[in-house]
Amino acid sequence: MKNEFKNSNKYGFNNKVEISNNMYLKNKWGIETINIIPIPEEIQINPEENQENNYILTIFTKNKFRNIFILIILPLLILTSENYYRNKLYTFSLELGTKLQKYYSNIFIIFMKFITEFACGYCCLIFFVIIFSLFSLIQSFIYLIGLIFCVYIQSLMKILYGNSRPFWDNHNLFKGSCDGGFGNPSGHCLVTAFIYLSLFHYLIKLKYINENKLLKILFGILFSMLSILVFISRFILGLHSLNQIIFGALIGTWLFLFIFILFKFDNITMISYRNLFQNKKYIFIITIFLLFLLLIPFYFSHKFNRKHLYPNLNEKLNYNCEKVKPYKRFNNEGIYGCLIIFLLMGLYYGQILFWIIFDKYYKNNLNKASNDYYLIDELLNKWNKNKCFIFDKKENIYIFMRTLFICVSPLIIFFLIDTNNILIILIFKLGLPLFLISFLFFSFGLYWLILIYLGNKEKILNNYYQINIDDI
Repeated sequence: MKNEFKNSNKYGFNNKVEISNNMYLKNKWGIETINIIPIPEEIQINPEENQENNYILTIFTKNKFRNIFILIILPLLILTSENYYRNKLYTFSLELGTKLQKYYSNIFIIFMKFITEFACGYCCLIFFVIIFSLFSLIQSFIYLIGLIFCVYIQSLMKILYGNSRPFWDNHNLFKGSCDGGFGNPSGHCLVTAFIYLSLFHYLIKLKYINENKLLKILFGILFSMLSILVFISRFILGLHSLNQIIFGALIGTWLFLFIFILFKFDNITMISYRNLFQNKKYIFIITIFLLFLLLIPFYFSHKFNRKHLYPNLNEKLNYNCEKVKPYKRFNNEGIYGCLIIFLLMGLYYGQILFWIIFDKYYKNNLNKASNDYYLIDELLNKWNKNKCFIFDKKENIYIFMRTLFICVSPLIIFFLIDTNNILIILIFKLGLPLFLISFLFFSFGLYWLILIYLGNKEKILNNYYQINIDDI
């Protein structure tokens, strides 16, 4: 008995599928192939899944109060309460910091400097590599996009608020850590709240951890302790006041709730994800949005110029940190941070190129077994389940090293540019390298890494499908 349907399935291919003792697939190029390998149940085509879920319409069908609270009420509460307590908590922080000075030892200060690095760029990169290795491509992208917006939001808000750091106003609070940008909100605290909540959210999805209550509790305690220690370190080092620390932590928490609890972006389907990079309407809208984000910091930096305050602010900063470069001072530092949008632009346009290359690859290799379409969906959607990324072939090692070299090579631009022009520094020492690195990695780099997986196709079949390649 045969069942037949014809539509665009969740893998993005227009197929005519006949299900009988064997499965025959006729793809959009009119070539019929036989699927010689059984397809796992969880990735079999379901004709009812051909329609994309409209995320915006389905979000408020359940837990309406919770969703409205996260979307509207919570951010308003955060902003209004920070505005009310700002000056009171800042003054209290200066007084408290002065009283606690006599209790600080040199070893304690060194420890605090070490702890505060757990929210630096290197740690964020390490966490991304961990998520990229253990979880799906979509989940990795959502984490990285959330991290980018953490840096962007805190940099933009520093331009808007223009609040001093404690060690500017009280030189005795200085502990050797120079920072020339405005202090409200705390960027380290914002990023810390987001990344550790996101890590915990992802890790408890792993079957082994999810089924082990003790491990979940231990990870929860570990991430909570690390977050609290980072918050404390920012106060001890005189880099942020209590209001700036609390404000940053609350914004980071809200951003996590917005991405992972309210909209659940990490649960979108592969076809929805691919449409973001293949649908011309989405490409146009996202391009306009990215350009808008890029121009916003320059507009607000001009509107909230504060140049009349710079002589006084420079005098305060130069007391302990005379060597801070001009592009890392005050509003310029805010613009510097906002240019992380170049990383997001490279990521987005790199993915557009990746899917073009990938589709072309499969269009030119239609003589392969039709289950390749399903294999690639497994590779992209369930990255962690395919334990086949091993260096048992010289060719794979070469591909990996080539990927690493080409993706990192744009950093040369950072060292070649030597000028005092702030605009050139912002574009060529930050914007262009970030764009090229993310563009190369998420296009050619990701494609080459996928090829390594396909190069170990026998291990995919043996490990995931429990199929002996010699039996086919």
